[in-house]
Amino acid sequence: MELWVAGLNAWGQLDSWEQLDNSSPPASPAEKNTKDIHTFQKCLEDDYIKVLWIGESVTLLDTSHGIMTAGFLDVIARLIIQHPQLYHSVAIAGNDKMAGAYRPFTIPVIEEEILWLFDSPPQYEHEGRRAPKIRDNVSAVVANQTSFSALCNTGELWTWGDGRFPHCLGRNVNEKSPARIPAKPEYFNQLPTGPIKKVCSGGYVTGALTVGHDLYVWGIHPVLDLRGDPSPVDLDGADFEDFAIGNDHVIALTTDGRLFVVGLGSNGQLGRKVDRLDDWNEVCLTLGEGQRITEVHAGYKSSFIIVE
Repeated sequence: MELWVAGLNAWGQLDSWEQLDNSSPPASPAEKNTKDIHTFQKCLEDDYIKVLWIGESVTLLDTSHGIMTAGFLDVIARLIIQHPQLYHSVAIAGNDKMAGAYRPFTIPVIEEEILWLFDSPPQYEHEGRRAPKIRDNVSAVVANQTSFSALCNTGELWTWGDGRFPHCLGRNVNEKSPARIPAKPEYFNQLPTGPIKKVCSGGYVTGALTVGHDLYVWGIHPVLDLRGDPSPVDLDGADFEDFAIGNDHVIALTTDGRLFVVGLGSNGQLGRKVDRLDDWNEVCLTLGEGQRITEVHAGYKSSFIIVE
């Protein structure tokens, strides 16, 4: 497997990889390569690569040699290092609010800051009704600047967040369904290509991918013409295998292995030497015979590609 990267590298979070060793802390950013990467470059090869966390200043991977880090550790990275099972079920929004769906232990430092979906605190009540206890079914929790989304293993999606940005929730916000209480976007009640299998969020945008390979996005974006209701992405009828959302860019992988990007790219996050792409553009990697792209991931202003 190979990891290809592009984008913001101010903390060395794209290519200054270190084997996690509790006896020695990661090197400081001053000791790392901190030049942005403006075209996709291969930075790591291993028999097994799994992306655990991509923060603004850090990337966390699980590999055949154990956990590897690049960049400057944030609170989520430190939490996942201690409890790797949390990698898919805890998130932090741009307003520093946190949410999680798994708590078999106590985390004294940040315990009071997290909305645990099965034990909602009083501030997540409305007219005596607390947030729904959906923890047992949650398969992923993601966040953008102002909102959270929780995907259940049933394919149900729940969103909540800052009521000043209702477009980021993908649903109607009113007195009966306030922004701060998790609720299901009505748009996804009946989808033509089946339930949702992946949710991703970044900037002020969230997206959902169905088992039938349809991609929907909603929110506020500097390039994409989005609304509060989820909008289907149409690339000449292509089916989608994977996608990822950064602060101001989006990556999409089609089922036939093509890679597309759109949005802002001043730090190289589009994998092309352009500051902006107003329409979806294909990016071609120079892969070896028999290789293919299997996953895409996005950070704040960075992009990650898994190749097998």
